[in-house]
Parts: sequence; structure tokens; C-alpha cells
Amino acid sequence: MTVVVQKKIRYLCWDRAYLDWMSENEVRLHQGFLAVLGRGLVADVSHYWLERMKVQKYSFLLRGVVLKSYILPEERKELEEYRIDNNVEWDEHHEALSLIGWTEKEFNVGNKNHD
Repeated sequence: MTVVVQKKIRYLCWDRAYLDWMSENEVRLHQGFLAVLGRGLVADVSHYWLERMKVQKYSFLLRGVVLKSYILPEERKELEEYRIDNNVEWDEHHEALSLIGWTEKEFNVGNKNHD
């Protein structure tokens, strides 16, 4: 199995046989591992869902603005302020546009059916 890491991480490397033996013979160590792994998993899943919710919420705001098939300059400014205040990255902005069926060009022009 190959693992590709996209950011700097810290890790522990253990002898698997020794770790298995310790886990079976040291109940407190086993419980500690389960607790740490469980907290890490919950934190990772929570972070993932919070990020997904951020994009979903932004796409809902976009959808509400573009119902009329055009965007007013003030609306675009308000969306930009929302992106900045809520740390919505450019790739998330593009993903949200894609979710509502708009392109970046249409968004910048301010009209879904531009010519």
C-alpha cells in the first residue's frame, strides 16, 4: 500500500508484532490507543464535514442570488465579503459555482446567458 501525504505530518513507527503483543498484554495501553485513535478519527471526520458544510452553505447563498439569472455588482461584493469572512477558498468558490451550474466567466460577467 502506498500513502501519499500532501502536507507535513508527524507519525510514529512501531514494530507491528511487538505492538500487537503489548496491546494484548497491557490493557491500559490498548484502551489508550483506542481512545487516541477514536478522538483522531472524530476530529478528522468533524473537520471534513465542517468544510463540506461551508461549501454547501456558500452554494445555497449563490443559488439564492442567481435565481434571476443575473448578479448585481452589490450582490457580487456581498458574496466576496462572505467568502473572505468565512474563509471560502477559490477552489471552493469554483466548486460552489459548479454545484449551481454557473461558470466563473458567467459569474464575473454577472449573467448566466451572456453572449
